[in-house]
Amino acid sequence: KGKLTILAGNEDSGKTSLVLETIGLAMQENPEFIALWLETENSLSETMLKMFNVDMERFYLIDISKKGGAEASLTAFDSMLACNANIDIAVINSLKGLTPSEELINDFASMQVGLAARLNSKMTRKFLPIISEKEIALVVTQHFTTKIGGLPFGNPYEMAGGLSIRYNSALIIEMRKVMLDQKSDIYTKEEAVKISVIIKKNHIVVDKFPYGTFQYYAVFGKGIDRKFELINAAEKQGVLEKRGAFYNLLDENTGETLIDETGFKYQW
Repeated sequence: KGKLTILAGNEDSGKTSLVLETIGLAMQENPEFIALWLETENSLSETMLKMFNVDMERFYLIDISKKGGAEASLTAFDSMLACNANIDIAVINSLKGLTPSEELINDFASMQVGLAARLNSKMTRKFLPIISEKEIALVVTQHFTTKIGGLPFGNPYEMAGGLSIRYNSALIIEMRKVMLDQKSDIYTKEEAVKISVIIKKNHIVVDKFPYGTFQYYAVFGKGIDRKFELINAAEKQGVLEKRGAFYNLLDENTGETLIDETGFKYQW
C-alpha cells in the first residue's frame, strides 16, 4: 500500500487475472475492501468478476473515454483517488491502452512522438503523493514491446510507456506464459496455464534478498492453484524432497525418506 506496482508481460500472461484474484481474496477477507479500476482494453466481463468473487458494490469501474482520451479518464481516476478515502487498491489496466487525446484528434499521417511517455510521466508524478498519503496500492499492467533497431541478441522485449513510470515504481513483476510439459506438469493445456514470474525491481522487501523467480498454475474457471504453492513451501522447508516427478516425504527428525507399509512413496 502507498506504492506503485507494475505487472508487465506479453498478452495472455495472466496479468489481469492475477489482479482480479487478489482483489477477490481481499474482499473476502475484509468486508470494507474497495477497489478502483480504470479499464482501457475492454477485457473485463461479468463472468470473470464472478469467478474471482469480486463484489461489484465495492468495485468502482471507469472505462476509457472515447472522446476525451486518456486525459479525461485519468482525471476521473484522479478525482476518485483524491475524494474517496476508503479505496484500498487502484488499478490501471493497461497502460498501453491509454490513448492521448491528441492522437484521437489528429489524422493518421500526423507524427506524435513520445505522447504516451509524457502522459505516463505526468500521471505518475500526480498520483504518487495521493497514494502515499492515503495508503492506496496503485497497480498498473503493462505490455512488452519489441525493440526496433536493437542488437539481434539478448532480450528483444522491453516495457512500454517510457522510463519515468519504471523509475517511480516500488515493485516490478514480469510475467510470462510457459509451455506445459505432459510428463512433469500436473495439468494439461486444456485445464490450466503455467505462469513464470520474475521480480525485476523490489523496494518493498529490504531485510532479505528482494528478487526471485517462481511459477504457478492458473486453472481455467478457478484461478491460481494453491496446492502447488503448498508443495513448493514444503520443499523449501525440508518437509518434502523432489526426485524426478516424485516428492518424497521426509522425517522431520532424521531427514530420512518416509515410506508407508505398502512401500509407496508419496507422489504429487
